Amino acid sequence: MDEKEGLELLLVIDNGCADKICSMISCNYDVLKPEEATKKLGNADAVIIPDGSAENRIKKIAESLSSPCLAIGTSAEILAETFGAKIGKNKKKDNRGVKIKLHSPLTLGIKKRFVVHGKTNVIEELPDDFETICSGNGPEIYQHINFPIFGVLFELEGEEGKKIINNFLKFAETWAKYH
Repeated sequence: MDEKEGLELLLVIDNGCADKICSMISCNYDVLKPEEATKKLGNADAVIIPDGSAENRIKKIAESLSSPCLAIGTSAEILAETFGAKIGKNKKKDNRGVKIKLHSPLTLGIKKRFVVHGKTNVIEELPDDFETICSGNGPEIYQHINFPIFGVLFELEGEEGKKIINNFLKFAETWAKYH
């Protein structure tokens, strides 16, 4: 049996904030604008959608996903909303403590409690087929219970940010190997 090693195609969707995330990625990747992404989604082993503001295009990408996806910041809000989440008003950015509630591939090796920076929670309620993995005043990290879709609502910075990216890439490699 011929088993794939590593990710053949990791897509990073550039909403204007991809540079910071790309600096944390340790494998080959393609950076695409949202309007170009839907053409390549079917061939992607994994997709990362950094923070940004291309709402209609992010919704189209979310509806076309067939491989693991990590959405960050505003993109995570849009992704969750596409699947039925109730979104509140955007709030100010701040530092806040969060706590891991459930085990997840994204949170391996991360302390149970840590401090994050970004907009305070804007997801008021996740759909039934999503789980809150980490919470502060509401969901901070979520995942779909049946599909490899993850959202992180805070800015990925420092050691925790790097671990989340690396954990997602490891998960996506395993997913690509067996699916």
